[in-house]
Amino acid sequence: IDAITGMLFAYIDLLKSNGPERWRFDEQALVAELGFRFLEQQSATATVYQLAPKMMHLPPKDLLRSRFLMEDFSPALIEDILNDLRPDNVLLIRQLPEGPAQENEIRKEPWFGVPYTLTQAPLAAKTPTDELQAALALPKPNAFLPEDLSLKAGTDGPKKAIDRQDAEIWQHADTSFGIPRANLWFNLNIDGGLMTPDDIAAAQLYEALVSDALNEFAYPTLLAGMSMQIHALPMGFRFDVAGYNDKQLLLADTVLETFFNLQIDPKRFEVLKSELQRNWENAENDRPYTQAMSAVSQALLSSQWPARSLAQALTPISVDALTRWRDQQLARTRIFGLVHGNVSTDASKALYEVIDRHTNLAAFEPADPKVTDLSRPATIALNVNHNDSAYVAYLQNADSSMEAEAMSQLTIQLLRQGYFSSLRTEQQLGYVVAMGGRSFRKRGGIFFVVQSPVAGAAHVQKATLEFLAAQDEMLEAMPEEAFEATRQGLLVKLREADENLRDRTSRYWSDMVDEVYTFDGREQLATAVEALSKADIVSYVRALTKRFYEAGLVVFSAGQFEALERAGESYTGAAEFKHALSAPRS
Repeated sequence: IDAITGMLFAYIDLLKSNGPERWRFDEQALVAELGFRFLEQQSATATVYQLAPKMMHLPPKDLLRSRFLMEDFSPALIEDILNDLRPDNVLLIRQLPEGPAQENEIRKEPWFGVPYTLTQAPLAAKTPTDELQAALALPKPNAFLPEDLSLKAGTDGPKKAIDRQDAEIWQHADTSFGIPRANLWFNLNIDGGLMTPDDIAAAQLYEALVSDALNEFAYPTLLAGMSMQIHALPMGFRFDVAGYNDKQLLLADTVLETFFNLQIDPKRFEVLKSELQRNWENAENDRPYTQAMSAVSQALLSSQWPARSLAQALTPISVDALTRWRDQQLARTRIFGLVHGNVSTDASKALYEVIDRHTNLAAFEPADPKVTDLSRPATIALNVNHNDSAYVAYLQNADSSMEAEAMSQLTIQLLRQGYFSSLRTEQQLGYVVAMGGRSFRKRGGIFFVVQSPVAGAAHVQKATLEFLAAQDEMLEAMPEEAFEATRQGLLVKLREADENLRDRTSRYWSDMVDEVYTFDGREQLATAVEALSKADIVSYVRALTKRFYEAGLVVFSAGQFEALERAGESYTGAAEFKHALSAPRS
């Protein structure tokens, strides 16, 4: 901490010695002005949350513009503030894993009893070495600031702009939001994908290292109204480049250069590997219902594994091993991408050329995670170190059709509040009570989840089944007007207009992943919901209980209560469940 403090004040001294410079102010002012001119739509709730606290400090005329506009360059004001940044004028808060050191001066924070000490003394700071001092530097001019803010001609879309064996890129020149921004989203698919714990652990670690190495570009790109993200996925790696379109290819090129040619720093490797390992090991301390919901995903998707399996796979990885893994996995890649927003007609071709410079593009079928078909009852018992019980029942849809998804979503809309009211408000089984939907690779289903400090999983299961058994009569007695009002509520949600460019890009991408190349997946679902009658839902709800007994997946942790006994096959974790499914059956 003393070394960090010394570095901080050494940098402040650098700021003071350099003095305020007009060009730096102008850069910031340009960024602020662009943010104000091209502010995208956000929800009413977010707007209220953002503006309400400012009303205590600002006149109404400045509320909307206060965080954007920088109108006057005032070197004297900047110097006054810099002069206040001194070691004798600082409050330093230190949080240490071992707690306060001065036992005789420990105080207790009144609400949670957290121990702390308060000391008034000269600031302890370690003077940086000459090498560290020489490494300190102010930012250079921002190469990512946009210059061309003109709006391109819009087109209908999306359309497939690149259709090759080694690349599939869709494009929509969309300026309907009136902003010179675009989103470049693309997967670099890997032959065979990233499906095993070994590959997933290596990919997650490499993703962290690349993102860490790109930090030097993160701040200038953020200032320039741009962003970049990398995600390790079952099919490979996804790249999201967003913001003003003018310098996006420059940013994409920078990201890919680092991604394919990173010289791994052994010190950063150890830090990030330790952090990832700790996160996976600490997953066993997550709330019981969170662990149960995660186990459902791990059981049903071939590309998902328990955190313990990933932590074990991460342990033996070295710098050399990860470099070899990187070179081997990235030797052949395939593009699956979307170019959307204020883009020119040749934008997809330009993106293809940028990617092609960095990798050997090849033709192969992208890996596709497999979804477990629940054809028999199964129970997974988790050993969670917590007194509360946790219970999750997952009832998978019969197929991946739009009709099946419509049926489950409308059922959830009709029953969700009743399940919450029955098990939480009336029976008071726990604060965590929910009914909802979850889809895995287009295969949907309904889950019931409860975490209870007062009842075991068997009691929760009995209450859930009793609730389900009573719903067909409730629905039959429901007036048609009430049924229709609930259905309209779901339809309104499905047909909500895209609020901003990112929302639309996300919707396009979701349809691409689901292979809905008419890009109207939500409308297709809405049409399927409109076709359902109350009688259809009554029949569906009656079948849910039968499905529970014939093919339901139950995940539970006993807590301080007795274990759940249930007909069907039982497993001690998602990994054992997967292993049993992959083993030949007699």
